[in-house]
Amino acid sequence: MSPKPQDGSPAELLDNAIVISGMAGLYPESQNVKDFRDILYNKVNPVTSKDCRWKYDHPEVAQYTGKVPGLDLFDAQFFKVHYRLGNTMDSMSRKLLEQSFEAIYDAGVNSDQLSGKKVGVYVGSCFSETEKYVFYITNSKTGFGIMGSSKTMFANRISYWLNTKGPSMSIDQSCCSSVLALELAYQAMNRGDVDAALVGGASLCLLPQSSVHLRRVVLLSRDGKTRSFDKNACGCAKSEAINVLFVQKAKDARRIYAEVVYAKSEFSGFVNGQNGPKYGFYREPEKLESFLNQFYKEAQVDPKEVQYVEAAGSATPEADKAELEAIDKVFCKNRSDPLHVGSVMSNIGYGEAASGISSITKVLLGYESGLLASNLHCDNLRDDLEGIEKGVMRFVTDHQPFGRGYTAINNLSVTGVNAHVLLKGHYKPKNLNRYKSNIPHLVTISGRQQSSVEKILNDLKSRPIDPEEIALLHNIHQNKISGHMGRGYVILDTTERKETVTVAEKADYFDDVTNPLWFVYSGMGSQWAGMGTELMRIPVFAIAIQRCHEILKPKGLDLINIITSPDKKIFDNILHSFVGIAAVQIGLTDVLTELGIVPDKIIGHSVGELGCAYADGCLTAEETILSAYSRGLVSVQTPFIKGSMAAVGLGYSQVAKMCPPEVEIACHNSSESATISGPADIMQELVASFTAKGIFAKEVPCSNIAYHSRYIANAGPALLKYLKEVIKTPVARSSRWVSTSIPQDKWDEPLAKYSSAEYHTNNLLNPVLFEEASALIPANAVLVEVAPHGLLQAILKRALSSCVNIPLTNRGHKDNAAFMLDAIGKLYMKGYNPKVQALYPKVEFPVSTGTPMLGHLIEWEHSEKWSVPVYVTALKKTAAACNFALSVHDDEHNYLRGHVVKGKNVYPYSAALMAVWDTFAMSLNNKRKCVSVQFKDVHLFVQPKLYDKRPLKLSVTLHKGNGVFEVSNEGMIVAKGVISLSEKSNDIYRLLVHPIKNDDKITLKTEDIYKLLYTRDYNYRCGGVIVENVKFRELSVLKNNGISLKALQFAPHFPKDRTDETVALHIYLQIVNENINKDEISIFECIDDVTRESKFNGIHKIIEDVPKLRAKYSVLREDKLQEFADWHNIDVIFVNNLYSNEKGEWGGLYYLPINELPKANNNVILQSAQIGDINSLEWVEAPEVTGPGINVNVHYAGVNDIDIKRASGEVSYANVNKNYYGMDFSGVTDNGVRVMGLVKGGAITSRVKANSNLLWPVPDTWNLEDAATVPLAYAQAFYCLAIKQKLFPGMNILIHGGTGALGQAAISICLAHNCEVFTTVSDKSKKHFLKRLFPKLKDDHIGNSRDVTFGDMVLSCTQGYGCDIILNCVKGELKNISIKCCAPSGIVIDTGMVQTNEDFSYGMYNMTKSRSFAAVDISSIFKYNNETDMKHLQVLISEGIARGYVRPLTRLTFAPSDAARAFRLLAASRHRGRVLIDMKQNIPNTKTRVWEKKGVHIELTIESVWEKNVTFNTLDDNSPSEVEGIYAIITNNNNSENIISSLDNLDAKARKIDSKLKYFAVINENHMIGENICLVRRNCNLPATFIKIPLLKQNDNGQSLSTKNVFDAIERAILSKKATTIAHISSPSTHLLQEICTLAEIKLPEVADDDTTLNQLRVESSKVSILQAYLRDQYDIWFEKDTILDLTVQKLREIQEMIFEKDFVRTKGLATFYSSVDRDELLATTEINFLPTLTNSSAMAHNEFDASQVFLCTVPGVEGNHARFSVLCERLKLPALVLQPPLGYAEDLHTMAQRFAEKFLQLTELKKFYLLGYESGVIVALEMAAILEKHGLTGVVFCLGGLPNEIQAQFETQLIEYKDEDALQEEICRHMMTLITESKTEMFENMFHKAMAWPEKLNACARSLLGKVEHSAEYTKELIESAYSRIAHVRNYVVEPKKLKSKLILLRPKMDISDEFQGMVEKDSPQNYSEQPIVEYQLDAPLANATQDMRCAAIVNRHLEEGILKAFEQKNLCKTYFLTQDSSV
Repeated sequence: MSPKPQDGSPAELLDNAIVISGMAGLYPESQNVKDFRDILYNKVNPVTSKDCRWKYDHPEVAQYTGKVPGLDLFDAQFFKVHYRLGNTMDSMSRKLLEQSFEAIYDAGVNSDQLSGKKVGVYVGSCFSETEKYVFYITNSKTGFGIMGSSKTMFANRISYWLNTKGPSMSIDQSCCSSVLALELAYQAMNRGDVDAALVGGASLCLLPQSSVHLRRVVLLSRDGKTRSFDKNACGCAKSEAINVLFVQKAKDARRIYAEVVYAKSEFSGFVNGQNGPKYGFYREPEKLESFLNQFYKEAQVDPKEVQYVEAAGSATPEADKAELEAIDKVFCKNRSDPLHVGSVMSNIGYGEAASGISSITKVLLGYESGLLASNLHCDNLRDDLEGIEKGVMRFVTDHQPFGRGYTAINNLSVTGVNAHVLLKGHYKPKNLNRYKSNIPHLVTISGRQQSSVEKILNDLKSRPIDPEEIALLHNIHQNKISGHMGRGYVILDTTERKETVTVAEKADYFDDVTNPLWFVYSGMGSQWAGMGTELMRIPVFAIAIQRCHEILKPKGLDLINIITSPDKKIFDNILHSFVGIAAVQIGLTDVLTELGIVPDKIIGHSVGELGCAYADGCLTAEETILSAYSRGLVSVQTPFIKGSMAAVGLGYSQVAKMCPPEVEIACHNSSESATISGPADIMQELVASFTAKGIFAKEVPCSNIAYHSRYIANAGPALLKYLKEVIKTPVARSSRWVSTSIPQDKWDEPLAKYSSAEYHTNNLLNPVLFEEASALIPANAVLVEVAPHGLLQAILKRALSSCVNIPLTNRGHKDNAAFMLDAIGKLYMKGYNPKVQALYPKVEFPVSTGTPMLGHLIEWEHSEKWSVPVYVTALKKTAAACNFALSVHDDEHNYLRGHVVKGKNVYPYSAALMAVWDTFAMSLNNKRKCVSVQFKDVHLFVQPKLYDKRPLKLSVTLHKGNGVFEVSNEGMIVAKGVISLSEKSNDIYRLLVHPIKNDDKITLKTEDIYKLLYTRDYNYRCGGVIVENVKFRELSVLKNNGISLKALQFAPHFPKDRTDETVALHIYLQIVNENINKDEISIFECIDDVTRESKFNGIHKIIEDVPKLRAKYSVLREDKLQEFADWHNIDVIFVNNLYSNEKGEWGGLYYLPINELPKANNNVILQSAQIGDINSLEWVEAPEVTGPGINVNVHYAGVNDIDIKRASGEVSYANVNKNYYGMDFSGVTDNGVRVMGLVKGGAITSRVKANSNLLWPVPDTWNLEDAATVPLAYAQAFYCLAIKQKLFPGMNILIHGGTGALGQAAISICLAHNCEVFTTVSDKSKKHFLKRLFPKLKDDHIGNSRDVTFGDMVLSCTQGYGCDIILNCVKGELKNISIKCCAPSGIVIDTGMVQTNEDFSYGMYNMTKSRSFAAVDISSIFKYNNETDMKHLQVLISEGIARGYVRPLTRLTFAPSDAARAFRLLAASRHRGRVLIDMKQNIPNTKTRVWEKKGVHIELTIESVWEKNVTFNTLDDNSPSEVEGIYAIITNNNNSENIISSLDNLDAKARKIDSKLKYFAVINENHMIGENICLVRRNCNLPATFIKIPLLKQNDNGQSLSTKNVFDAIERAILSKKATTIAHISSPSTHLLQEICTLAEIKLPEVADDDTTLNQLRVESSKVSILQAYLRDQYDIWFEKDTILDLTVQKLREIQEMIFEKDFVRTKGLATFYSSVDRDELLATTEINFLPTLTNSSAMAHNEFDASQVFLCTVPGVEGNHARFSVLCERLKLPALVLQPPLGYAEDLHTMAQRFAEKFLQLTELKKFYLLGYESGVIVALEMAAILEKHGLTGVVFCLGGLPNEIQAQFETQLIEYKDEDALQEEICRHMMTLITESKTEMFENMFHKAMAWPEKLNACARSLLGKVEHSAEYTKELIESAYSRIAHVRNYVVEPKKLKSKLILLRPKMDISDEFQGMVEKDSPQNYSEQPIVEYQLDAPLANATQDMRCAAIVNRHLEEGILKAFEQKNLCKTYFLTQDSSV
């Protein structure tokens, strides 16, 4: 607001003027304003790249910045900030506190004096990085985040510290914040709200991200030079500042830098640009002109009076010109004298919120020096303004003198605020001679510590004395400053040569304690000649003496002469002594009083009590001097005897005993000193006597008067008379005055209460009781001796040694004035605050212009560093982990195509170990494969599958300490083990040093070896390595449905009888597949809305089983039919319960599954077709039993736990092709004897051969079913209890799993031996079962086997003793509890650990009680053929049978057909006792054994069979009756005619064979030649089977068959008796979750949440091992058991997506170009996005950007999004970035290329580029390359999508269906809205109508999505609008090929170009685009999926220059991590 005219005189106006009296600040490279001044006037640019706050080499990050120093330093104690708060305070807040003090100090004001005053605090700031750091990054538990970093506390903290009562506010108005702060302070002071104000501004740039954001708003200089008003202006440099001004009323100011005439700001609005509001410094000149004109109108100042304008000068060409135009029009109109223009931004850069005060400070420095500081970097100034042309506007290019008149500060913010300040100079000429002093200058200083004081003192000593500067310091330090712990003083004088010299100086620590102050007034003896000469130079002293002189002058005394005369005899007159001492004491007392030094107590010695009376205010100066005169006069007038006085070195009590009666003790000085008085002659003798005795004694001058004795009693009346004339009205003595003339016990008497004539007469006549009075002086007192000389110093120091004694004068000192100043300084050092200015001429404030600044003299206590959120990368660390992404298309990994195992192309274990080796080497900062290593304890779990269309991602992690490693594939473990460094060729690391002898010799060629491997499903070639001590796990055979066999059969379409559901579905699906010409058919099943269950079980497997069928299967509820809208996309609908009318048969030939197998023969055995799948158990023909033993025909066989673990894959077989189950059995021998027994394995068979030692006759009372339950259970129980450990009666036994077979057997044995039995069960029903079975068991002895409570049960019942024997079968923590239950010297016998290979750690603590642990395996007796143990077991069981405790167990018996069910029951632990298989029931169909094992002779005819007409003479050579089978295998169908002819010959030969010929088969690889022969033979009732089977390839990356599966298929086809069969590879199941549910025997709900776990689906823990083995063997996936139940539905779906490779889906229309929408609006609109590559495992952080690196610069297509390129980039060997086009506005392709090229040139410093354009980005990339080549760059351009014409043809083809622009616009809207909403857009169909224009359609789309999506409406509109405009630009682009010097790599996707646009393609030629040969590649993927093609990354890597590839090989690829993300320094 405008200042109102004020009444009164100019002096009054000046008093109320608002002035700047103090300034302080931190600036770039400047600790204070003085440093800032030096930078300005020395023309130094403080904006540098040196000591940058970050290592962040990114093109958008400012590398040249102005940095204020010392941000991590703060004097917290001074500002009362505790540690926790200080560490959370913003650096700006901390520094604002310090700068506020410095600004106040600079103004000559003591900050403590502002307490309680109306002082406002206004701080401008706009952005706090610390605030974000404290709130969102730091894991702070201090609770001081808000108090420390809230911006409001910037001001509030200052107000709190000062205890001011004015407004306290923080202002954020962007760059104008500090100017607005000044404006608010100005207004408040004008209103009278405050008397003074602190105005601050602060801006820091601590984090590089801030400069990135700022750069996107304003133009930032890249070289650190701000070229304000220059033609070459290229932006401002980012800088910092923290500054404060102290503003006062002129009447209060001790210093005035300038007057604030007026200040104002306003928001002018944003300038609308082409693409929206233009943020930055640009203003419309007219609006800025209007603002300035209004400003000066309100200020009532003519703009022409302004001499200098400190402009914004942002160095943005457009903004600079606009600002100068406004300045020109406002200030230069009709101007005569030149207007000078400058900008502090050119000097120190852009300081954001602090820039306003920075500008003001620069102007204030100009006022002080008379010179305006020069602009920097003015090499080519603008000359395009009228004022410049006329010469009325001039830029300050050199330091410019000016008249110190009006100056203007113009400030602009990037947010549209204008601010302006008008200042007026206050010039007061400097005159150092104005305040001359006769005495040296005493300066007392306090500071934070001693060094702080010394800094100021040294500065004062270094320059001529400036009284005005000293006056400011006096004003500051006349009072204590809280927190100053250092004090010092200096006495300065000037020599005749005008040199400053130090008279005295001291600085020391100050403990901030003020001790009691005592004034001590000495008496007679302190006088000396000339004692007042030097003191008279002190004005206050001289005035006091002059006053006393005038009083005594009528008495005829010249007092001045008395105290100044050098005549040593002048004091022979006792009168002179009395008045001289009194006068000096009066003068000194006046000096102390003027200084403000007030004593706490006063004490006088003898006549010194007159001084006490004066100091106490009891006597005036006149009364005091006249009293002294009276005392002297009486001494002269009264006749006395000749007396004498002497000082004695003894105290009163001692000397009194030694003195004769004539001598009196005149003065009790101290315990060691007294003064005696008496006749002169006696005194002489006494002194001599004392001296002779070695006692100090000396006469003192007393004018022969024995004072304070009876000898002067005659003087009493006269003295009383004189004193009564002088002291007419006695004044009461105060408590301060301690009397030395009246004993303390009489202080309450009237005589002692008043300073009366009687009191002072008494003083003269009576002894001086100084010793007694001084006893009241405290030990810590400061004693100031006020006397002409420090007479009592010796007495005081000895008597009061702990006190501080300061004499004000000293006899014989050359300059007692300086001595006294030094004494005052000492008083200051002791905590008193003398007003030293009282001793010197009064300085008139404000001080003169040019008086040195003071703020820079402050030194803070900066010993402690505080946190600053400065971005650092020093804590980045290399992890012992690495991610690998690879594909078989990579040149270096192409060899992996040959690694095919079990028909799957998998990643070798050796390669995984190589990855570990590389990671290990890199973690040690070594090159890959450059260290020797040793692998130990390696566990290989699965080999990940390699895919053609998806990369393999491996993660290797190492533990640096112990070398433990783990290799995983997308979260699933592959291998683990230990790696360590190893010395080369060191045999100590070899596990097998000596070679193994082998006498068998066999010679195999290379091909033979690989054929052997091939027959075992290993299709690869590799080099040789030495592998030792390896344990192999047999791989299971391929899954049963790996190959599917179908027979050609007739089936009626509508049969009269019901058709099997499976057959019917096969038929219907084949009918549909044959009649619908689609790659994939869509099948829907309509389910009822009640059960919501599918009626077609196994439909997914049937779909996968139908040849050449690809289908998508979905379900739809009946109640949702009407809502369903996508009927036109459905091919098949399955509906239940429809009425059907069957008439006749309509059928056809269809390939239907073959399920029949031959009937079982007499000898079968149970085996697994697929280890891991219990459902694959099957009965196969058993081999003949051979070897020693007794043959037994098995009736019942038992299933045991180890069988379950082997069937599920949890425990491996030595040979999976020889798997068998069962160990115990019962049956009948060939002799008819009923027996039961044990075998090593394979008891579940028809016939076994048993060892006689392990056979027992079956008791007559048992049947064979009873008998089968006994052998294994009791043998194992006795093996544990009798062989491995001895069982004794009375033992405590714990048996886990009491209801199991082993548990029942062990309980029975132990109870029979009278043992105390404890057992565990899993539920209550089993507990009741045990109680019924064993009534002797106690209830409290049966515990829970599922938790740890059984441990408490055992220890409680045994009173802590435990059990002697524990039979354990539990794992994990339960096993540890079991061990704790073991008694001292007891044993834990584990029955399952050996078989399961459980990894268990037996703690050393368990051995402290002599406990033992044993893992047993009953099968070991077979392994070592231990006859002794066998016989022992036979005896024990026989004895048990005889005694009745070996008895049959409970059991469940299953038929052979239910073998799988029996296994599942046992696996689920739902049994009690044994599970048996009844081998006498019907056995299902079986598979036969290999022919050769049955003695069949095989004859092979191989060479050239089908190349000519063969007659098959082999059949002629053999007897026809011996031939039972003929098999013709055709592997080459090229010579079909010869094959058919040869087959006819073969048929003819076969017909001649008699009926013994059982099999005639033609086997053809993928061809139907031979089918007719078989059909003809079958019609003739002759054996014939045609089998079509897939090709067998040794190296096929796709699906292939194993030899075993092929043989099985052929066998099944021949045995099926069908004429024509076809074998094909089944489509892999794509329903992993369903398979898991089937294995776990649970039903999968129709709807399962993604977060639902297997545990929540009620999968039992007993199924975990089965699932683990199944996932491992079928899908090469490994999960630890404890994680399987936690797998979620979503995770399983992700795994399913990972293990089943999908083909590229061909897209049509807009889906070809637009596939997704970025959910992150900021990311979508970011111009540059970095993508992860092999060189950086995660998206590149901005701080990792290195402009010297080579990047692959990717240009997207019309979609414009980076996400499409993530797959392409993840395998690149160089960093990659994506340049994203803007959304807000459309630009043609050429403009986009120009902008991208400029961006690229900013990004890189290299001369080589790599560009990759995709789709329309190819056009932009080619244009970019042409532009870059003009700048001297060359490189490689990858054209992903084709040439420009091909791309345009693709667009036209895909958009051909849209007949006009309206149709295209509407389809774009629909498609983009589908992507945005991720759903169909039927709801939007009726949204458009024909009359709608394009903008209306956009608005309609945005409105329709309001509230439905998270995007803003603006973002939605921009997405749709940019889609349309970009497509239009591509279609309208005119192709003009330019031949580049760069290399072109053409990557063509599968083209789908319409015929009518082929002409566009044909007219284009690759060679038109480059002078170099074009390299072309054909991709498998269509355009929409081209970036997903694995070949792309391989091709890019292939064409990188050698240097990049070598650098990649040397690069450490390990992951990196930050120990602190945003660390504090």
